[in-house]
Amino acid sequence: MASESKYPALVLVLAYSGFRWGEATGLRVKDLDMLKRRFLVTENAVEVGTQIVAGTPKNHKRRSKPFPKFLADLLAQQCEGKHRDDLVFAGEDGGYRRSARVLYLLGRMAAIGALRESTKTTSAGSRVL
Repeated sequence: MASESKYPALVLVLAYSGFRWGEATGLRVKDLDMLKRRFLVTENAVEVGTQIVAGTPKNHKRRSKPFPKFLADLLAQQCEGKHRDDLVFAGEDGGYRRSARVLYLLGRMAAIGALRESTKTTSAGSRVL
């Protein structure tokens, strides 16, 4: 699904991070620790009517989340040529990306499918990871 998307890196981040749309689109280059493979969630950008309002994450606390190794190259490509303060997944105008409910749902569906695949059981009843 991600490979068919116009924004495969964003779809995969949504699928494997569990981020809300506003947390993913609020990520800045400086929020990625590529050596430790971690996201730092410090901002949430939500649409309120026709405006995008940036603020703190839902719980008003910064947090750190790991990301899988396979995302490192995609994220590095997303950040090429950008300043530390630039948005990783900027909209066409360089500002916050407007929500795309379909893109969000596709990412969540991919995550659910991956989770189901990773927890399949064998005929003997043991989990296959």
